[in-house]
Amino acid sequence: MSKRKLWLEFDWDAPQASLDALAAYLRSIRDGDPVELAVTAGALTEAEAGERFVALARSTPRIVERWAWLPDIVIYTGSVPADVPESDRLLGAGASAPHRLREQFARYVAVTPVLNQAAWAQTFEPEPGFRHLVIDNASDDGTADILVERGADVVRETERVGRVDNWARAANAFLERTDAEWMKWVFAGDGLLPGAAGILDRALAAHGNIKLISFQYDWRRADGVVVPFCSLPETRVVQPVESAERFAVQGNWLGGPVGLLVHRDVVANLEFGHHPFVSDWQASMQIALRHPVLYVAGEPIGYFDQGRERYHNQHDRDVYTVVQDAAMRYQALMRLGELAPERDLTELREQLDQRLLGIMAERSKASAPPPRQRSGGSKKRTRR
Repeated sequence: MSKRKLWLEFDWDAPQASLDALAAYLRSIRDGDPVELAVTAGALTEAEAGERFVALARSTPRIVERWAWLPDIVIYTGSVPADVPESDRLLGAGASAPHRLREQFARYVAVTPVLNQAAWAQTFEPEPGFRHLVIDNASDDGTADILVERGADVVRETERVGRVDNWARAANAFLERTDAEWMKWVFAGDGLLPGAAGILDRALAAHGNIKLISFQYDWRRADGVVVPFCSLPETRVVQPVESAERFAVQGNWLGGPVGLLVHRDVVANLEFGHHPFVSDWQASMQIALRHPVLYVAGEPIGYFDQGRERYHNQHDRDVYTVVQDAAMRYQALMRLGELAPERDLTELREQLDQRLLGIMAERSKASAPPPRQRSGGSKKRTRR
């Protein structure tokens, strides 16, 4: 495939517009895409322009964060040739060209179900290697318009449905509107880290015949501390029997949706169940108990932001949440018995029983009213 050449003219005395265009370009084109960015030197020599370009780029945070993943950029003497069409000039009509090329070359589809997330939408930026497919659940705060302007492919639904029903609708949109092999969940408020597509590339190159991949990711706590969500110390394939035991003992060891990459073959049969707090767990567990799972450790793929107002924060302390968690663990235990009928699960079941009883006892103790105090002058009454 021949390379497409896009041009970026630099005004070295007032470079801000060019730096903004470069930062946006780096959000669409990645190393390996058949695209070259031609940067003009103007009145400078190639060497002088190269030095100025590096200095300016390294002083721009939006560019520096992607420095390790720069695509093909070449400095050319002079100005943009007169015969270059406007559609290939980033400071002209070609400003949207990188976005269109990203969707053309993207191997992965990042799927985001969303409802009334205008504040988050203002911060959204696409990630190279991904087509961003957003399913807007009839928002009325401008979320859809903002995301379109910022480079997402938005499906505007006119009928508002429940949170989990919109997840199912989003999965169906992936199947109906794309022919991509892989779907990557990215929920509103979460995000992919720079170089995410390369991590997926390497994982898939090393492991074939996989339907679900779980990646390490960063958990950004409400107090600002970032901790890694890492279930296994090394990258390896986990068979269904081990998955079932891990679900029973560890809970949702695969982690949240931002860590998951799902193959097209199993998207159509995702089962979210009827318990809202564990619906993502239900869907990934059903795949993991039928197919081997690849777990990838060492490189975080993205982040889960607990600091935002979200369903998880509103309900993670609810009694019903405890019940849902316990139900999923017992479900995993039952499936483990089916997958490994020779196993004696008595001890494991007792562990789950004791865990649940302990949690409920703590909650009961915390919610119990304080004991009544007798006044100092009262006497103990005896029954005759």
